[in-house]
Amino acid sequence: MLRVVRPLFALTLVLLAAGCATTPRPAPSLASARAELRAAGQKHSLSLYLDAARHSLPLATNDATPSATRAEAVAIYNGAVAQAAILLFAEKTPTAPGYAISFTPPPRGVTSLIVASKISRRHLEADIRRTGFGGPLVAVMDGPDTAGPNRPPKGYAVPITAVADFTPAHAGQTAATIRFLDPRQNNAVRLAGAQRPLAGDFTAPLAYYPHPNELIFGFAAMLRSDLSVKRAALMFYEPYDPKKIPVLFVHGLMSSPHAWLQVANQLEANPEFRRRYQIWAYFYPTGAPIAGNALQFRTALAAAATRYRLGDNLVIVGHSMGGILTRMQVTNPGRALWNAIFRDKADKIYAELPADSVIKRALIFRANPHVARVVFFSVPHRGSDLANLRISAIAARFIRMPITLVKTFNKQLVGIMRQVDPSLRSVPTSIQGLSPRSRLLIALAQLPITVPCDTIVGNRGKPGPLAESSDGVVPYWSSHVDFAKSELVVPTGHDSFDHPASVANLERILGVSETRAPKQMSAQ
Repeated sequence: MLRVVRPLFALTLVLLAAGCATTPRPAPSLASARAELRAAGQKHSLSLYLDAARHSLPLATNDATPSATRAEAVAIYNGAVAQAAILLFAEKTPTAPGYAISFTPPPRGVTSLIVASKISRRHLEADIRRTGFGGPLVAVMDGPDTAGPNRPPKGYAVPITAVADFTPAHAGQTAATIRFLDPRQNNAVRLAGAQRPLAGDFTAPLAYYPHPNELIFGFAAMLRSDLSVKRAALMFYEPYDPKKIPVLFVHGLMSSPHAWLQVANQLEANPEFRRRYQIWAYFYPTGAPIAGNALQFRTALAAAATRYRLGDNLVIVGHSMGGILTRMQVTNPGRALWNAIFRDKADKIYAELPADSVIKRALIFRANPHVARVVFFSVPHRGSDLANLRISAIAARFIRMPITLVKTFNKQLVGIMRQVDPSLRSVPTSIQGLSPRSRLLIALAQLPITVPCDTIVGNRGKPGPLAESSDGVVPYWSSHVDFAKSELVVPTGHDSFDHPASVANLERILGVSETRAPKQMSAQ
């Protein structure tokens, strides 16, 4: 009997052992991951965030998982990783029970991280995101490491994506590796043993910047040029990258860099643009004289060229009066502007002023060698009759000039200009400078430019001869230039840069048109 029992007993042990060895571990539960994420948010628990990410990742990466379950698992994973990354970034010595953490911090200069989905983007028409794995964040750089004259007032805001990978537990601990990737430069990430698409949110960084009422802000900035001149600056929307080509946007009268946010956001939908280009903007007091603003623009560009050792590939995109400032960066006028303004008194006045006179520097200059191409949006190269209207004259009277201009430029210029026009009492404002009778514009329109250019103009979609059309502010005869490499007419008003066809044409000019995402609401 014993001989029978012993083999049966031994067989039973073998079967039990085999059964224990082959019994699979419980499959990860989406419900548990969901509950862990909810609890983590309530307790701000790093361990629970990592639990939620670890338990949702196998479901998210299993092709056999039903699509709806898989989509939710990806969302849980992404949300948990984003929150875990923020907690890890905030803690100097991060620890989480049950985990051996390997944490690669974000790039140097990052002072805070914001979950991208928490940033309101209601003021932007398109929401540019790329679906995939990882927690999309906005990395804000607003500390001493990135301080400089070209950083926006609230710091740089750039997209970044956190990813977390896990290896089986050893000695009671699961190894968790958390790192950051730039979604503009990386389309995929190796995760859970395979290459997977990397998530990215490209609208959130732009939405992070202030978005005041453009009309009110622009009008106030024009009238109070004495205050807005203090904020005049060449601003970068990301830290300078010598491997990327700068695209510099220059706003028009009664406007600001905020006007370009829609365009910048639509360009961010293009993966090739994100990879090859960086966005800059120039802000200036739009009520001040055109020649004075163009001089300050040249000064800002010269400082940037020295600071960053710029190459010769800068692209400037100018709208309306900003296009006039742009044109004055790519021409060699010699004394043509000087002679046109001062006429028969030109030689006498030239001899009276020293070589470093502000007036000479404003009217006699060399083209910027760092500019490779310019794009003109609705630019009044030959002025606009609206500048001659009575309401424009009234508005011009209320413009407050910058005190530095009044002290160093106004008094000197008024005295000189009275030799030409005895009735003149003050320096002409930018509004007066946009008149078709402006000697500056008449002379500038006759000068060639040193780089290729393209023009985009509006005609409000109205029928009739193109030569007689207008965008409501600038007539076609003023915005058209014969030497443009291309010209696009869009059925819109003066804000021609906001039209989808304008953005598509700008992408063509920049050489990235074939890589644009098919829909504005998604990115490749």
